[in-house]
Amino acid sequence: MDKLRKLYPEGQLNEADLNRDFTKNTMSSEDSKVLDVKTANEWIEMAKSKPIPLSLLDCLWFQGELAILFADTNAGKSVFAVQIADALTNMTCIEPFSKCSSGFNVLYCDFEMSDKQFENRYSEEYSNHYLFSPNFFRAELNLDEFLLKTDIPIEEQICNEIVSYISRHNAQIVIIDNLTYIAKEIEKSKNIQPIMQKLKWINKKYGTSILVLAHTPKRDLSRPLTSSDINGSKFLSNFADSIFAIGKSAKDESLKYVKQIKSRNSAYVFGAENVVVFTIEKEFNFLLFNYQQMDTEIDHLHVRSKEEMNELDRQILEEHKNDPNLSFGKIAEKVGTNKMRVKRLIDRNSNL
Repeated sequence: MDKLRKLYPEGQLNEADLNRDFTKNTMSSEDSKVLDVKTANEWIEMAKSKPIPLSLLDCLWFQGELAILFADTNAGKSVFAVQIADALTNMTCIEPFSKCSSGFNVLYCDFEMSDKQFENRYSEEYSNHYLFSPNFFRAELNLDEFLLKTDIPIEEQICNEIVSYISRHNAQIVIIDNLTYIAKEIEKSKNIQPIMQKLKWINKKYGTSILVLAHTPKRDLSRPLTSSDINGSKFLSNFADSIFAIGKSAKDESLKYVKQIKSRNSAYVFGAENVVVFTIEKEFNFLLFNYQQMDTEIDHLHVRSKEEMNELDRQILEEHKNDPNLSFGKIAEKVGTNKMRVKRLIDRNSNL
């Protein structure tokens, strides 16, 4: 501050100016390595030279975003994700999503299915196979190679190879199916923050659009889908630019619905009042989500009977009795309800 005073003649600089210039001088220091600091106007000027992000799946996922698609087991996450990847590598859109872009190089990291299972989904009884675009690349985990590098965390190995692939093949889009597999391998860390940090770094460094598939824990099917229904929701939702989910319909088990949960680039077009309802069908040699109608989410939620509600309350109180130190969130996860219901019930019974 004293050095700055010497730069100005007596009386020509007031205290407010001095503080402003000192801040400017300090923040623009070239010694900073972690923070890239510019004025807000400078950031906007830089952004002007970059292309406007294209829509990859209407308002659900945009170019340059790290997005999350989550759903319960057997809800069709992989079916929908492969269909998205196929549309992005071909000149097609998934009905009713009208704003889509295509012609991308896509890397699909498949930690769920074997090559034979994948073949079965995209063929007619293992013949008359569907022909994917040559820009659609699928990757499986090479367990033999992984076991040779047990000293390196699996998330680090995977991210390193994704970066290598992006550099060699100019992959603009990466889909990871699914995060739960990797999270099992990094169980000692107690959360999935490390892999999300690395994926976010790839997303920012290379401008790669990333879609991560994730599971839901046991949940209350009478409640609307929210970001709290994702395994590891705290870290996942913080890192994600966009989140959308697949729900199972309670009125018809053949129906699934897609709901928009979070968006930083768009309005909520496909929220609770306007979910997209599908059936999962195999059209000749391609398993896909087949559009049925637009609907409200509440029409597809389970309505619990009085007996079911009483049984749920009994389970909550029993879990609390067996382990009084168990958090409300953990109890809610185990019995398939929300944390506030658990808290209200336990508080009410503790006062009796």
